[in-house]
Amino acid sequence: MNEQIITTQIEYNSLDEMDSSTRSSLISTYINIFKENPYLEQFEPEQVKEFLTTLTESKSGSIFVVQEGDDVVAFGAGYLNTGDNTFWIEELGTDEQFRRQGYASQILESFISNAQKLNAERVSLRTTERNQRAIPLYESFGFQDSQKKVLVPQTRTENQPGIDIRSYYTLSLNDAPDPLEFPTRLENVRFMFPNGNPTALILDQNVDRVKIGEQLRVNYPEIEQVGFISTAVNSDSICSVQMEGGEFCGNATRSAIQVTTQGLPGKGKIDFIVENEPLQLFFEVLENGEIEVDMPIPKDIQVEETSLGKIVRLEGITQLIVERVFDTIDTEDIKAEGRRLIFEAGLQDETATGVMFFDRKLGAIEPVVRVNTIEKESLYYESACGSGTCAIGIAEALSLGESIEIPVLQPSGQYITVGVEIEGGKIIRSYIRGIVDETFSGKIDL
Repeated sequence: MNEQIITTQIEYNSLDEMDSSTRSSLISTYINIFKENPYLEQFEPEQVKEFLTTLTESKSGSIFVVQEGDDVVAFGAGYLNTGDNTFWIEELGTDEQFRRQGYASQILESFISNAQKLNAERVSLRTTERNQRAIPLYESFGFQDSQKKVLVPQTRTENQPGIDIRSYYTLSLNDAPDPLEFPTRLENVRFMFPNGNPTALILDQNVDRVKIGEQLRVNYPEIEQVGFISTAVNSDSICSVQMEGGEFCGNATRSAIQVTTQGLPGKGKIDFIVENEPLQLFFEVLENGEIEVDMPIPKDIQVEETSLGKIVRLEGITQLIVERVFDTIDTEDIKAEGRRLIFEAGLQDETATGVMFFDRKLGAIEPVVRVNTIEKESLYYESACGSGTCAIGIAEALSLGESIEIPVLQPSGQYITVGVEIEGGKIIRSYIRGIVDETFSGKIDL
């Protein structure tokens, strides 16, 4: 006679409450579930342990574990967000061999019961759009599609980067009012620091770029530019990027590469949308952490010599290079001078225009960038400027008539390297390279 396997469900408030065999089986099951369709994500044991530890210790969450004998065959992890009184189900999964036995429903019932005991107003979760097996289960419990969608960078099997579209589902308890409505709440925001240039990237989908960008910069005045990441236009690109004002931005491009690759070394392509037209750019994440991206340059690009300086017309932004050393460090004075030169040069109707005040002796720039938006202009003194650095490199290479690679000092005190390759007197490639740091990742309310 075969011995009957006993099935148990236990709630834990920390990994330390589990014995070592249960903890090991949970981590192994977690990895095995998410490496298969529809997730295709790759996790290391330490990543899983760190995530579950943070959820239980920092967020006072809980983990439900279903065991058949000594094996963890299903699990769920969730916590109460006291900010909006929402109980969040962060994870829910069943090992493929043990599906269709009601374990996921059992855990869902336990989480909903906990949420009610904690007087939560709603239960929420998010899932990949590809999870057509689980979505009907959530809907059978009364969860409704909130229409929120975000992109989530992931490390796929075989250590390949990718992005996934996640949808949010919510179950209201006791006729509770809806939570903060999108886009008042942004679910996935990254604050990046490409060579000292404060940049916000929004991974929430279907948002008003101009309104979100303006409000975000009111709330976070240190942010100099706002970009939006969406799914790729070209099938072989990792994602698409579009700026608040429709202009091109090299530093935002490098920031999006850092987010979507999660800093994994390798080569790839990225789409940058300028005035609704996608530009496909090649990039490389180097072993030392620097990110190099090709810059979009028009065919037969020329540098126009004017009495004010050199004009370099790039895709999505025009740069005026003015060789000048400022005695003042008053950024408002530099901005005012930059704006004056833009109008004097007749560049005020461009989608975006930069004035790069260039100190040749120091190899340093003072960048002023003006962007025409739908409602009003935006004028910035930037801590670093990738496209301006590219323009400096192009002007220098064409002047010398040879390929170059030079570092350019930014106001942040960091260097962006610009490279320009010339063949037959023509530019065939230009790129910028430097470090990109991330300073914030999470939700924000506007």
